[in-house]
Amino acid sequence: MIMKLRAVLYLVSVILAAVGTGCRDTDGPEQILGAAADIVTFAGNNPGATFALQQVDDSPVYTLTASDPIVADGIEPGSRVYLEYVPLNGCAYSSTGITIERIAPINQDVLRAPDADSGIDLRDSDGIYQYPLGRTGKWINVYCALPYDTPPRHFMLLLDQSTADSDMPELYLYHRTESAVNSFERNYYASFDIGVLWARENIKGVVVHVPNTNLPDLSTFTLLKQTAADTPATPTDI
Repeated sequence: MIMKLRAVLYLVSVILAAVGTGCRDTDGPEQILGAAADIVTFAGNNPGATFALQQVDDSPVYTLTASDPIVADGIEPGSRVYLEYVPLNGCAYSSTGITIERIAPINQDVLRAPDADSGIDLRDSDGIYQYPLGRTGKWINVYCALPYDTPPRHFMLLLDQSTADSDMPELYLYHRTESAVNSFERNYYASFDIGVLWARENIKGVVVHVPNTNLPDLSTFTLLKQTAADTPATPTDI
């Protein structure tokens, strides 16, 4: 079932540099590879830390395996984490052993549905300075900037229940602070589990609405079920 609303959330800010990498050219000279950076799922220690990685959309799921276990607050089996790593086989998107460069937990939640008496207007959200937004399997991954504030706030992915039975349900990335915030912005990663909705046979995709203060004309993203790993999420005008 789609989860109902819960209490306001504390957000975790993750500020890490990311350097992409490709595969080593086996026919050419050996290349020195930088660290890859991805949002992955921590699968547990067996005995070294293992992670499930999907590059984009419905691409294959790869297993990354480190030699040492991970024991850290906020990271347990099933946690979504931001991982910087060096693939030991020289290819970022394959099942391989890795050397972990840096790792940090990110904000993680499930798709939620507002009750009629919640007082939440899906279309009346505080602004979100949106960077990339995309899907990997059942996860919608968000990278954005929000005004820094210490009190908890609402930051959720909400289902428009009037579209729940359609083949393209509409979702809203919702942000609301308890009071006006006038401060600097911090970058945040978040990953939202839409698996319950995504598993329905009639679902062709979802439409995600974002109150995007970065590019206001690109405030709606269409995320389709597909098998082509090189097909990105398609931004469309409202």
